[in-house]
Amino acid sequence: MREATRRILSRHEHTVVSAASAAEALDVFSEIGPAVGLLVTDVVMPEMSGKELAERMREIHPSLRVLYISGYTDDIVSPHGVLEPGIPFLQKPFDARALLTRVQQALAAPTGGEAGSAQAR
Repeated sequence: MREATRRILSRHEHTVVSAASAAEALDVFSEIGPAVGLLVTDVVMPEMSGKELAERMREIHPSLRVLYISGYTDDIVSPHGVLEPGIPFLQKPFDARALLTRVQQALAAPTGGEAGSAQAR
């Protein structure tokens, strides 16, 4: 899924830096943080949650925008406190159009947090 997402975004003129793990993402981000406009992360990952990854990255770059993806449905993810309502979210599987739409919405959302980004659902 990571490679397919990278290819789709790259084909549509987005610069993509891919990481195989949360630890790798943090290492890369510590070097290029301010150059990153959007983090696309899975909600559930082995080392840490996507939410925790985003919080750690926002310690370096507070205005980082985030798009969460998951194989779990929005109605499962949100009520269990994984993500609050209004957070940009894309359910897997998704097609190129859905990904590109959510990425554009997330990039257009206000910076400095995720509040106010309900349009990305």
